[in-house]
Amino acid sequence: MADINYLAVICALCLSLGLGALWYSPLMFGRVWYRLKRYTPEETDILRGSIRPAYVVSVVGYTTMAMVVAVLVAVLGLASASEGLVLGFLLWLGFVFTTGLIANMFSERRFRSFMIDTLYQLGCLLIMGSMIGAWR
Repeated sequence: MADINYLAVICALCLSLGLGALWYSPLMFGRVWYRLKRYTPEETDILRGSIRPAYVVSVVGYTTMAMVVAVLVAVLGLASASEGLVLGFLLWLGFVFTTGLIANMFSERRFRSFMIDTLYQLGCLLIMGSMIGAWR
């Protein structure tokens, strides 16, 4: 694991979390996403009370994602932002989008809500791939 640039991983993680804060804010898709979820006032209160564990899981999950991207960049010998972008896109298309779409088809989630979430995931993987690829 000596080929991993941990500073790039941390920066990619921070940018991905920052993108999430913006993505789900009222400035972008927050209001639409919230409306599509159809939360009742009672459910909203419950969600607000349990937000800390969700953020902890998010940080752990995105750290894992960034580390996996870094390992793949190292194993594949990628050494540029554009190669990292391609890797991020392929990871999203092959795993995140497909499994998310399948799960969405068997759930009661609205398709627009799924698209907001999966496009955020695409943004994260593009950030991670390009940053880690460029800093190799």
